[in-house]
Parts: sequence; structure tokens; C-alpha cells
Amino acid sequence: MARKLITIEGPNYIGHYPHDIEEGWRPDRNGLRRKLASVADLNHLEKHERNSLLKNLYYQKEQEIRKQQARAYEDNLKKEASRKKIKIREALKEWMEELRVTNSEKTLRNYMHSAEYYLKSCGNHPLSEFKRSHNIKFMDYLQSYRKANGEALSPVTISKHIRHFGVFLNWAYEHDLIPKKIKLKNVRVPQKDMDTLDIEKIVQAMVLCKEKEQAQHRKAEKLRYTSLYRAMMVAKNTLLRAGSIWSLPLENIDLKNRIIKIRPVPELNWHPKGILHPDKPINDELYRFLKADFKDRNPEERWYLDKGDGEQWRKDGGDLSREAAKFFKEIGYPKIKPFHHGFRSALITHLLVDHKLPISIVQHMADHSTPATTAKYLDSRRISQKEVANLLSRLTKPSPDES
Repeated sequence: MARKLITIEGPNYIGHYPHDIEEGWRPDRNGLRRKLASVADLNHLEKHERNSLLKNLYYQKEQEIRKQQARAYEDNLKKEASRKKIKIREALKEWMEELRVTNSEKTLRNYMHSAEYYLKSCGNHPLSEFKRSHNIKFMDYLQSYRKANGEALSPVTISKHIRHFGVFLNWAYEHDLIPKKIKLKNVRVPQKDMDTLDIEKIVQAMVLCKEKEQAQHRKAEKLRYTSLYRAMMVAKNTLLRAGSIWSLPLENIDLKNRIIKIRPVPELNWHPKGILHPDKPINDELYRFLKADFKDRNPEERWYLDKGDGEQWRKDGGDLSREAAKFFKEIGYPKIKPFHHGFRSALITHLLVDHKLPISIVQHMADHSTPATTAKYLDSRRISQKEVANLLSRLTKPSPDES
């Protein structure tokens, strides 16, 4: 059926045009609608005069639309050409604005720190002019960089800064700021054995923390051990990350339904990693602890790790890990990240190996995006060596003559 180019809609004659005058009509689009004249204004004309006038009005409006679209096309070409000349710092600013919607200020600072290293090494050049030589120059700069105390950056830190800049370049490609996807050459990072704690060590650490809490008479020190014990109790029973524990409001702990809600906390500008909003089940051990813990709290308290007056025990998320690391040192534990390796990795290893749970189940509990991420937390070397050591102990002992 042929399209009607002019129709009467209410009190007006309406002209119908393709969205793109040059391209013409498309079957899946209705097109543009423009008022040509009011019906009342043309009622006095004979039919053929009215039709002739409407036809002229229709083509006049078509020429206006054509000119508008041509100007818009030229403007877009100019904008695209301008975008192709965008410099690194200006593009970084756009990237940061997008990241700010879904990421914490700490994440933004880390990315910007890496970008500043790049700018110092390669300058604020047009983004589209990025070449492999810039990649090598950036790497050389990081390898020769010295901190204020004279220390060089570790390979792990250098790799992190290059990976961060690679994330920025991927964003630039997705926004048509560079013509192709770029895979950056990176330094080789030495593979280290993952240090984790045995389950017995985790339990022992919690017992020692409770003993220190009960032995303290100074308010600040007592609060320190109380907060650490609270953090370790949740970490042990939920696999939550340190940031999720640090930022946890009391109102997100639902004892009635026995769940802990992990949600963004705008007041702290904190977002769950991976934009996950999980509800963590509260098991019997944690339920009993939380029920008793809530009875001892002041009504003014708002945070799981609260000073007792509605203020957070620690204002920076990293302070929780630093306090736990100091505690581990106090009790003679190895120098490891307490919540990352000491709890999450150790407990994931325990669940996968000792309890033979499917990795997909542990993955969801740990809030990982893929099973491959969960597998990285498995201390497989320690487990495999332990199994071999146990087998060796079962070998037949040599007789006295053989020895």
C-alpha cells in the first residue's frame, strides 16, 4: 500500500517524510512528521488549488529538512574529525566521568595514578597517534622510576599500571577514539606461591583476637579487637571482601530473614565489586554471634564496624586490612593479606578440596564473575604438595640392613 505523504490530523495538514531524505523511506520506520498548514486556513480554496498549495508546501518543507540534515551531517563530520584529534588528558577526563558512575573513588585514583605515569613518560599527545613505541617508552619509564625512598617499582606494580592504561585504551577503542584494539606489551611478573592459612590457623586467630579484646581495659584498644573480631566473624562465615565488611551499614543486616544485603553505599561512595548486589545468607554460627552482638550496641550505632556513636571505626577501607595485618604480625602469623589470602583464599581452598563442593557453588558465594576467577583463589600448589607428602609417608620404610 502506497504511503500517504499528506494527511489531516486534528486541525492540521501534516506532511510525512523519511528520516533520511537522501536515503528515502525504510519499511521499518514511520518517518518524520511536519505541520504544513491548518485545515481552517485552506478551507476557502477549491480542491485543486488546495492540493497544489499543499504539494508546494510539502516540497518546501522537504527542502528545509534536506538542508537541516545536510548541516547536521557536516557538523557530525567536524565533530568526528575533532574527536580524532582528542588528546590523552581530555580523553582520560571523559573516561573518569564514566567510571565514576559505577566505581569507587579509590578505583578512580588507582586508574588516574597509572595514567599520570603515562603522561609523564609520553606526554599529552593525540590519542589517535598512540603507537607501540609509546608502550615501550611507558614500560621503560616505570622500570627506571624510583620512589622518594629510592626503591624501584616492583614488577607486579609495573604490570598493574600498564594493565590500567590498557583498560583505558579499550574504552577509547569502544568509543571510536582509536582505530583498532591495542594489546599492550607488559612486563613478566614472577609467579609466587599463594600464601594461605590452614583452617585451624583461622580459628586460632579468632580465638586470640577474642582473648585480646577481653583483656583490654583501654577503650580504643578494646574497640580495635572488637572490630577485628566482628570483621573476621563475617569474613569466615560469608567469604565477604574487606571492602564489603568495612562499608556495611547495620540496616543491611536482616536477622529476621537471616541475610546480609550487600548494596552500594552512596554516603561512602562505595560500590560492590563487579556491580554485584548479593544477599549473603547468615548461618547458625554467625546468627548467634550477631544476635548477641546487637544486644551490646548503642542505639546510635549505624555501621557494622562502628565506634559506638554512629561513626565508622575506620574512615578508609584499606585501614581495615592494615589493622588486621598488624594483628597477624602481633600473633606471629605470616605476612599475607588477612582478608584476601588469610580468609577468602584459605576458605575457598577448604570448600573446594576438603568438602569437594562444585566450583560453581563456591563461585557464587565468593561473588566471582566466572569459575576461572574462583580457581585462582585455590592454593593448589600447597594442596598437591601436601598430598604427595602424605603419599611419601606411606611408603615402606627401609629395613635396617638397607639403611
